[in-house]
Amino acid sequence: MKKAIELPFINIRDLVIFPGMRQGLYIGRTQTINAIQACL
Repeated sequence: MKKAIELPFINIRDLVIFPGMRQGLYIGRTQTINAIQACL
């Protein structure tokens, strides 16, 4: 049986990021900052 995992999700408007791409992000919302900190 596969184990489900939860990952943070960041909604990015007007931008598509593909694997291997590098893109600067401007973040300011508390929810977004918390999601990024959870990833790191």
